[in-house]
Amino acid sequence: MTKPVAIRRSVVSIGLLVTLLAAAATIRGAAIWAATSAPLTEPPVAVAELQRALADEQARSAGLAAELDQLHAAAAGLQDALDAAEGQMSTDQATADELRGSLEAAQARLAKVEAALAAAKARLAAASRSGTTTTSTQSGGQHEDDDHEEHDD
Repeated sequence: MTKPVAIRRSVVSIGLLVTLLAAAATIRGAAIWAATSAPLTEPPVAVAELQRALADEQARSAGLAAELDQLHAAAAGLQDALDAAEGQMSTDQATADELRGSLEAAQARLAKVEAALAAAKARLAAASRSGTTTTSTQSGGQHEDDDHEEHDD
């Protein structure tokens, strides 16, 4: 081998060694930088602690599920009450409509009775005037008896 080949191999070997050392220094520097950027001040959580936390959350979940079931039952009860109230309201509406019809019929009958009463009063007044006129012309004493008879009714 000649001298230039030996020198070239030596330079390549030294370059390779410098590259490996630079890579190792870069990795070490990155590790130190990561450690200082995010220090681990608290130790990792133990498995037993994770299991206890899981059990606590499962118990809490079961409690919330029970409360949710109670709310569903209460909502169903309220829906039943609402349905019953709506049924009662429709029954009350039908009754009110029926009573309104009865009231209108009674008012119509009352109007007829009042009209008949007014007509009867008018006939009575007319009869009373004609009877008083006839009676007064026939005799004066009989007029007083007619007045008493009208008031007795």
